[in-house]
Amino acid sequence: MNSKYSFDNKLFNDTKAPNFSKENPKPDYGRVTSKYLKYRKQLPEEFFKYIETLIKQIENSGNKKKIKILDIGTGPGLIPIEIAKRFGSRVDITALDISENMINTGEKLANKAGVKVNFIKGEAENTELSSNSFDIVITIRAWHWFNRKKALEEVKRVLKPDRFFVIASYGMFEGKVMYITKGFIRKYNPTWNLIEKVKYLHKNEYIKQLKQDFSEIDLKVFYKNHKLTQEYWVGYIDTTSAVAANPSFTKEFIQRFNKEHKELLGKEFGKNQLLNIDYRCYIISSKLSKKIKSRL
Repeated sequence: MNSKYSFDNKLFNDTKAPNFSKENPKPDYGRVTSKYLKYRKQLPEEFFKYIETLIKQIENSGNKKKIKILDIGTGPGLIPIEIAKRFGSRVDITALDISENMINTGEKLANKAGVKVNFIKGEAENTELSSNSFDIVITIRAWHWFNRKKALEEVKRVLKPDRFFVIASYGMFEGKVMYITKGFIRKYNPTWNLIEKVKYLHKNEYIKQLKQDFSEIDLKVFYKNHKLTQEYWVGYIDTTSAVAANPSFTKEFIQRFNKEHKELLGKEFGKNQLLNIDYRCYIISSKLSKKIKSRL
């Protein structure tokens, strides 16, 4: 990618990326569980406030039972654990992920937090959960990894009629720091384009897909700024599909990548200077109507 920011090619002379096909392999986030917990701790307050509005809406409709919530692609379960902390006995939460390592970690974290979350190893496209069993299905920073056509059919199957499906994402994608980092990543991994996918698909493909079967589609976007240490930023990028979650990369390669990334940041911004990172959270909420549900 061309950028108005300069890069020192000397940093890239000694370390070469592994061979890549035209598409990157599907990431294995089970490889980065411990790093994920350390560097992806930012949980957007706006998301939890929005979930609370949905819970209240369901409760006000006459629902007397616990609100059943399913989180697809939960990772180590940070979001459902926080939901359980906030809403307690009002909710019954199931968290699903394909990585056994993530599921095991989530169970330990929930036990440590003293909350109940039902962790299940499974696929978004075939959860094997009961039909018509959930009031809210959520997926956070994960929908782009699934076969979305099959996953959406599964969401429609497990959702109760007139209940909610929420797609959300949050992360640091804009500004000078991200331009510098993107350029650095593509020196190693020229096929990596996840940032563009996450940035644009929520306004196009996701909403277009939902309009076919869902109603009351609502898009909310929130922006904030974080000041992060360079070490933290390198660690955050390390947890992405561009680096450690990529199964093509060896441990030695990842170590060299992180070292040179940190050197580049120090040169561009000054050693040990805090980085200004623009942060964005978007939430797409939709309702599965009784009419559509009756056709399934």
